[in-house]
Amino acid sequence: MFRLKRLYFSFGLFVIIVLLCLLIQNNTVAQTVSLSDKPTGFCMVDGTTTGGGDTEPATVSSFSELKSAVQGDSPRVIMVFGTIKTTDGGGYALEIGSNKTVIGADKDATIYGGIAMKGVKNVIIRNLNFHGIFPNSGPDDAIAVRNSDHIWIDHCNIWDAGDGNLDITRESNYCTVSWCKFYYTNSKNGHRLCALIGSGGGDHPEDWGKLKVTYHHNWFGELIKSRMPRLVYGHGHIYNNYYTSKGNSYCIGVGSYGAALIENNYFKDVNNPHTFMYDVYCWITARGNAYENTGGKKDNGKGGKRDVGVPGWAFPVKEFAQAPYEYQLDKAEDVPALVSKNTGPQEIAKTHTLRSAAGKNHRLFEFKQTKNILELGTTASYVNVCVFSIDGKIVLTGRFSKNVSKSNIEIPLNGLSRGMYLVRMQINDIEESARINIL
Repeated sequence: MFRLKRLYFSFGLFVIIVLLCLLIQNNTVAQTVSLSDKPTGFCMVDGTTTGGGDTEPATVSSFSELKSAVQGDSPRVIMVFGTIKTTDGGGYALEIGSNKTVIGADKDATIYGGIAMKGVKNVIIRNLNFHGIFPNSGPDDAIAVRNSDHIWIDHCNIWDAGDGNLDITRESNYCTVSWCKFYYTNSKNGHRLCALIGSGGGDHPEDWGKLKVTYHHNWFGELIKSRMPRLVYGHGHIYNNYYTSKGNSYCIGVGSYGAALIENNYFKDVNNPHTFMYDVYCWITARGNAYENTGGKKDNGKGGKRDVGVPGWAFPVKEFAQAPYEYQLDKAEDVPALVSKNTGPQEIAKTHTLRSAAGKNHRLFEFKQTKNILELGTTASYVNVCVFSIDGKIVLTGRFSKNVSKSNIEIPLNGLSRGMYLVRMQINDIEESARINIL
């Protein structure tokens, strides 16, 4: 019996060790997206990028609703449901105004066609699928940023644009692109050139001193030929990205007074991971990158042989070796698992810290929302609840008590249509409120 117990104990210990190893191996927990998330990178330099801030979200599910919501410069948060076609507006890109946050309500929220930011600032685009128009007619770029600053594009899938999936050009500045996946699905598309930072090749002197862009934790996937991204004139910080575009021509291209800091990326089965372009002076600082089954150039240092031969068009490009902001740099070997699991749209976070009217955070409730139930973790035995729609109507009210068999108070949400709601909860003379999203 004693030997049998020892055998059971040894087997149990073995199982525990195996499970711990599996947990350690799979420690890349899937992310969620919250309206309270803060960006890093160039979009937080020389100012901040807050989009619509903490304004009450408006929900949209049609082109006309989206167009109306994104116009003007007033701060707004716009939550997208379903698929919206910008081609319903005449085939042009939908222009987004300043001080906007446009965010997908779930992993399926999609914009077909394209959007553009022209001469605007402080815009956040998150948690959306951007389906380009190829092989049909419509906006050339899935996302175009022109003469705009403080832009954050995060957790998007972007694919099949007729021209660029994402082009940041024409004196744009202070942009961050994070946790996005780029790819193409049709090899007949002859312009599978993914992402520009600056246009032309030595013929846009007005871009000098601008085009400061961060790309981090993005996945450049199937059928991309080049421009992942391509940089001229500006500063590009390109770190912790994953490259798997087999059959490509090059990944990162730098030329014409551009300076790039390329660090801790993972290149797999690709050609020319980072290369100088043209013959005008430029600079690449590459460090800490991982290369698996790659071929071609891994240029580093100062590139080019000459200045542009037009008076006033030559600039003193220097090495860009230190980003002007704090950031978390993951190990290159961790990038494939981390990025492949967490790029693109995610579930909207359902856990909130409640905020009182006085603006102070409290721990009166631990607040969690599942699909049809609002769970309030509290020491109180009951709570008074009132739920308001975004137009101010009361849609649910009552006094809810704690179930003796559970540690929380459950509030059923059955019967509420999808959208944003304000929940007010009261115990004695203490009142808290929070926003919830019914999908």
